[in-house]
Amino acid sequence: MAALDWSQCPAVESVPGKRSGAWVFRGTRTPVSTVFENLQDMSVDDLVEEFGVTREQVQAVLQFAAQTTEMFDNGTPRTLARFLIDRHTVTDARARGWEELGNGELLNEAEAAGFEVLVTTDKYLRHQQNLTGR
Repeated sequence: MAALDWSQCPAVESVPGKRSGAWVFRGTRTPVSTVFENLQDMSVDDLVEEFGVTREQVQAVLQFAAQTTEMFDNGTPRTLARFLIDRHTVTDARARGWEELGNGELLNEAEAAGFEVLVTTDKYLRHQQNLTGR
């Protein structure tokens, strides 16, 4: 699976020495990953209030991610799917009968089926799977 090229999203920046060069919302120290890690439990308004970003920044990040998003993991919030569905093809893992697959199996099936991006709220996926070259 291809990683998103965040350098093409105007709402974010990566500055060496700021959050170890992680992608953050422009003008803040808030990592972009914060949106995806918290969207299941928080609304966009909650994110704006809690993390000091603007609604426009959150929407820009979601829209940018939506350009290639197709596969949603089981834990991905339906609110995100509803935000994307009118502009993109969104497929839920359950719709493919993949709800019982472990992370590695799900990644393999999604790649084999031609999905470019897997949207997940699993904060530990990068520690559980070797994502190099995916």
